[in-house]
Amino acid sequence: MKNVLKQPLFFAAAGALVLALVIGVVAAIAHPTERVAEKFCKAMEKGDGKAMVKCLTPELQQETTAESMISGTVFEDITSDKRFDVTYCIGDSIENPEDESIIVPVTICVKQKGDIVDVYTMKLVIVEIDGKEYIRSYH
Repeated sequence: MKNVLKQPLFFAAAGALVLALVIGVVAAIAHPTERVAEKFCKAMEKGDGKAMVKCLTPELQQETTAESMISGTVFEDITSDKRFDVTYCIGDSIENPEDESIIVPVTICVKQKGDIVDVYTMKLVIVEIDGKEYIRSYH
């Protein structure tokens, strides 16, 4: 064991492991807004209006029903027809210094038999309330 500790390669490997752990922790902490955006998009992909509502601010949750999140919206169109495959891509978040919100762009791609039939773009405006991230608006 004493010989291993004297090897420069051992210290390089140990240093790389520590650096990887630090980067992983910082990345997980640095982008909490992407987690709420990811939850919202996964719920949208499944057509789960109830889970989508849970991502909204408490004020909006009181005003919004699960049915109204889906019914008569683009979400209904892209999730109700099982012939379509829906995928999404969350872009890099942008800080809005005016109101301390975060804007997260989302691209929704609708495919049928491997061909793209429609592409939607949406912006999620995310705010922090009592230490938790919520979607204040989406358009």
